[in-house]
Amino acid sequence: SEHHTAALIDRSAAYREDGGWSLLSTLSVIILLLLYIYILNSKITQFSKMLLQPLRALLDDMVVLSNLDLADIDEDLPAEIVGKTVLDTSEELQGLQESFKTMRNAIRSWCKYVPPAVVQRLFAAGLEAKIGVVKCTATILFCDIDGFQACCEGLLPE
Repeated sequence: SEHHTAALIDRSAAYREDGGWSLLSTLSVIILLLLYIYILNSKITQFSKMLLQPLRALLDDMVVLSNLDLADIDEDLPAEIVGKTVLDTSEELQGLQESFKTMRNAIRSWCKYVPPAVVQRLFAAGLEAKIGVVKCTATILFCDIDGFQACCEGLLPE
């Protein structure tokens, strides 16, 4: 006569405990990944603001300068950027801003001595102004307007 024995072992508590730890580990990894994504996103946003705002301001100034509307050009970077430390913007961007300011000041100075319409025509044609003398034939009209001197004698220079 053969005897068969069977043992029933209840491992459900151990499986529940292992499942709970697995769920806790998975949730921990998901939370850490979400935290990493949040921090990365905030740093990328901060970096892009630090880099793109000055570039946008510089681009706007360059567009205005290309049309020679010199009165509309901002003096420097936007006020919220100027207040930040030197480390906040890259050296290349600061160099670009300084070069643009130098160019803007040179064009403003040039426009004081050359009519803006002439500057615009040279700029539109892509020509560079050259200092020099050209011999040409010109007609000059000298005329005396009757009573002009007497009219102007009593006026102020303005």
